[in-house]
Amino acid sequence: MISENTYRFVEPLFDCVDLGAIEVKGRPEPVNAYQVIGLKAEPGQVRGLAGLESPMVGRDEELATLIQLCETVRAGLGRAVLIIGEPGLGKTRLITEWKYAVTRIGHEPSTQWAEGHGLSYGQGLAYHLIIDLIQSLVPIPAGAGEPEICNFIQSYAEDLFGDSALEVYPYLCHLLSMQLEGPALEQVRSLDPQARQAQYLASLRRLLLALAAHGPLVIILEDLHWADPSSVELLIKLLPLALEAPILFCLVTRPEVDAPGWKLVTTAREIMGGGLTEMTIEALSDVDSRQLVANLLEIEALPDDVRTHILHKAEGNPFFVEEVIRMLIDRGAIIQENGNWIAGTKIEEVDIPDNLQSLLLARIDRLPDEVKHTLRVAAVIGRQFPLRVLEQVLVGEETA
Repeated sequence: MISENTYRFVEPLFDCVDLGAIEVKGRPEPVNAYQVIGLKAEPGQVRGLAGLESPMVGRDEELATLIQLCETVRAGLGRAVLIIGEPGLGKTRLITEWKYAVTRIGHEPSTQWAEGHGLSYGQGLAYHLIIDLIQSLVPIPAGAGEPEICNFIQSYAEDLFGDSALEVYPYLCHLLSMQLEGPALEQVRSLDPQARQAQYLASLRRLLLALAAHGPLVIILEDLHWADPSSVELLIKLLPLALEAPILFCLVTRPEVDAPGWKLVTTAREIMGGGLTEMTIEALSDVDSRQLVANLLEIEALPDDVRTHILHKAEGNPFFVEEVIRMLIDRGAIIQENGNWIAGTKIEEVDIPDNLQSLLLARIDRLPDEVKHTLRVAAVIGRQFPLRVLEQVLVGEETA
């Protein structure tokens, strides 16, 4: 059961049932509650603001380059592309628009997409980026348990490799920490760690080449700055596949040269030569920033000085623009009437913070005390963590 505030954030991803208003201990008034019943078949958009949308602005050249790279790979030539940008400048939005544009073209065979995402706490988790990539490469059914996953990967490998499937699927399952049985278990157990790592590499090479044989394959590695060293070493050895098969490696990272993931960037520059395309995502120009605000703020009677103030504070960062508008809505400075957004009487009184951190802190200050306490506990645990860890810490506090 979740609150209405939480529902706003999970609704794009989960199907929920409205339980109506219920009495909650410590609350003077009933609160609206929702029950989560499962993942949505087609997840919605997590980022963005309901009722306020804008086409992507300022990235036409980059989008055209990415589309052309897909055409090159479709012609049978492997490539790599490096996308570098500070947080909030729209790297993920660019990837989303790219996938949509290529899918809309509708070539046959269709482009195959696979993604691996780095985790902010993942540098100490061996192979976490590779594991995420495998789960994208192999279409494991949603909600499948461990036995079902092992059986599915085995069947999938048998379809791809026939009698030699035993040389591949045990190592994919082992990377996913699945419990193996029979010959597959004995095969993995018989190897020392170094030989097992060599088999991880061999299995992934065979998997990528087999998939690329059925059509162009695009492998997107997002948040590479958070990648773990084990994944990076494997990916460095997989990268040369772009020189022999229609595979496009897309490396997406912040400009953090001291991160383990930067080693993959250096390797790409060394071995890919003219097969590597580099693009740096810059802050939006003043013209593009104004266009973004105009697209998002089709709002009656929005004072010109407020628009200018938002532009000045945002400094070309699309995410900051979005968060400023969210703040104005939360504070009633922008309100919705008859399906239209209009400027409220309070809009001139709102003080817009100087940067994203200050803006988020101001939002936190407006939360209920119990929510702020949960955020403080979460901050001590780390930037990202399983929900069960937070639950256990909070329950431990109550019973202490």
